[in-house]
Amino acid sequence: MDSESWSKATLRVWADGRTAAEIHSALGIGERSSRLWMLDVGPPDVPLDDRLQLVEAVLAEKREVFVELAATCEMDLFVSWTPKDGQDHLLISANLMKLLGEMGAHVKLDTWTGS
Repeated sequence: MDSESWSKATLRVWADGRTAAEIHSALGIGERSSRLWMLDVGPPDVPLDDRLQLVEAVLAEKREVFVELAATCEMDLFVSWTPKDGQDHLLISANLMKLLGEMGAHVKLDTWTGS
């Protein structure tokens, strides 16, 4: 990955009726604060498209737990990146969209250009 570009994909789960500790216990992965469970997927040097494939793998592996949590929790996938000069893109595969849809998860996109 270019030293000028970076990316981050974070799965986030939260609920008024459940603690982040309960969510963490159900999934067995990720970090938590008082109300929010989150998982930054992949190491810092992974390109964005590869990072989204890793997100898909995590969701597929823990699908049943995420679907169960979706009944009482809010979920999203927060994707942030610095686009390369000129034009850049991201690819959300049909399978990743299907998994996110099963969980009622929103996708939030945030680009940072430094301008």
